Amino acid sequence: MLAMPPSWQFLQTFLSSSRSAQPKGTLGALRAASADFAAFFASEEVQLRLPLGGGRFDFLRFVSADTLPLWLTDYTRPSVYDTESRYMPGDAELKAELAATGSYHVTRAQRLALACVLAPDAQLTEWTEATAPDLVSFLLSQPTVAAFNGHVFDNQLLARYASEAQQRGLYLRMLDVMDVLQYRRGERKMRSLNAHATELLNRSKLDLTSLLGEKEALSVPARFRRGTPTDMLAIRLYCEGDCSLADGLM
Repeated sequence: MLAMPPSWQFLQTFLSSSRSAQPKGTLGALRAASADFAAFFASEEVQLRLPLGGGRFDFLRFVSADTLPLWLTDYTRPSVYDTESRYMPGDAELKAELAATGSYHVTRAQRLALACVLAPDAQLTEWTEATAPDLVSFLLSQPTVAAFNGHVFDNQLLARYASEAQQRGLYLRMLDVMDVLQYRRGERKMRSLNAHATELLNRSKLDLTSLLGEKEALSVPARFRRGTPTDMLAIRLYCEGDCSLADGLM
C-alpha cells in the first residue's frame, strides 16, 4: 500500500496544477512521478471530495489505491481505440432505450456502430456490434489501451458488452489521452479531440460532409442508420481518423 498525503494537501496540489499553464512533463515522466498521486486520486476519500462532473470520475470505482492503472506501471505502448455510437443524445431510439431500462446513463444505453483499434505496430482492426464481445476480449488481452475521453465515453459504451470484471479490466488498462493532456497542460475545462489535434498536430477531424461531397450534414449515427455503402465507408474513415489523431496526441 502506498503512503497517502492528507486530503487537503492533495486537493491543493490538484487545484494548483489545474490552474497552472505549464506542461507537467512527458508521458514517461508522468508515469514515473505519478504513482503516489494516482493511488491517492483513486482513493474513496478523494472521490467523495471531488465534484463528480456528471459521472466523469465513474472509473474510480474500478481502481483502488493498491491497484494502480496499468498504464502507470507498464511502459508498453498502448493500443489506441475509438468507438462510434448508433445514437445521438436526442434520438428517439435512445430515449426509448433509457425509458425501457429505467436508466439515466446516456452513454451506457448506447449501442456500438463501429470501433477501430490501432495497434503499436500500426495494424488497424475494425469491430462491429456483432463482434463487440470479441473486441472487449481483445482489448483485455493488451497490456494497456488508450482512447481520447475513453473513461467517460468509449469504456462506458462498451459496458453493455462486458461483465463487471471485464469493465474493471478495461479501466485498469485505460490511458485516457484527454485526461493526460488536461493534467499536463494545466487545463480544467475539457477540450475536444479536434481542438487538441488542431493546436498540437496541425491536423483536424474528418468532415463527413465535405468528405462525401454532400450538402447535407449528417451525423455518424444518422449515416449508420441510412447505411449506404458510401455512408459506411465514411464512418470507417471517420473512426480510423480519430484513432490516428489520438495516437498522435499520445
